[in-house]
Amino acid sequence: MKEKQINLNQILLSFPRGTVLTSSWLKSKGISYRLQSYYLKKGLLKSIGKGAYIQTNSTPNIDDGLNAINNQLGINAHIGAYSALTQGFNNYTQFIKENENTEIFISKNTPLPKWLAKLGKYTLHKTNFLDTEIAITDGNVYLHLGAIISKNSNSYVKPLEVNIPSPKISEPERAILEAIYLTPNKATLRNAYQILELMTTLRPQLLQQLLENCNSIKVKRLFLYMAEKIGHDWFNYLNLNKINLGSGKRVISKGGKLDKKYNIVIEDLDSI
Repeated sequence: MKEKQINLNQILLSFPRGTVLTSSWLKSKGISYRLQSYYLKKGLLKSIGKGAYIQTNSTPNIDDGLNAINNQLGINAHIGAYSALTQGFNNYTQFIKENENTEIFISKNTPLPKWLAKLGKYTLHKTNFLDTEIAITDGNVYLHLGAIISKNSNSYVKPLEVNIPSPKISEPERAILEAIYLTPNKATLRNAYQILELMTTLRPQLLQQLLENCNSIKVKRLFLYMAEKIGHDWFNYLNLNKINLGSGKRVISKGGKLDKKYNIVIEDLDSI
């Protein structure tokens, strides 16, 4: 067992403490299921549920679990909506309740490991309302000369061979659509509206792609209604003719008034 134990130690040392290690991934690295049971008994690993381990005395969180789900199991679950906005943009937190569950989005027919619930509170949204993987970043960063540089940066910098994986997370353009998808069940219309008011630098080309691939008529109409009302410059670059807004009336809020352009019944957002 000595040779294999050294290999396991090398794996453990190559990740931050708190990293979740899945059983199938360990097997792919040469640590058989029998050896995993051995290391579990020896105290080198601790089980957090079927098919997942952590180092003894480590305290992983939801992000650590999603990291393993994305990068070891290959499951496309991601942090979205308000959770994505608060992680990347602190100026939005004033409109969002603190200590909320992490919002996780996943396709309808994709299972999520049960052990994730042991790492923290989350709300799972199984939906295909955005039929695309556009505007989801893997969050990975590279270490280069002591500085952290985004993997998705447009500037070319040759990084060191040190990769720090992070869970997938929605970029702002996708996150605001996901937040509107949860409205008004998750948060008030005013929250989504006030956040959108701050989003002055959204990329219209990316929004266009997302809106053309969005399956929710309500989300598209409500987003465009809010965006036009706010009057951000990027709204003028959207091609509404290419966005399918469906037919028929949609009631966003009971007791509201009909907006004829987007055919939605909605209350006055300036007064709520």
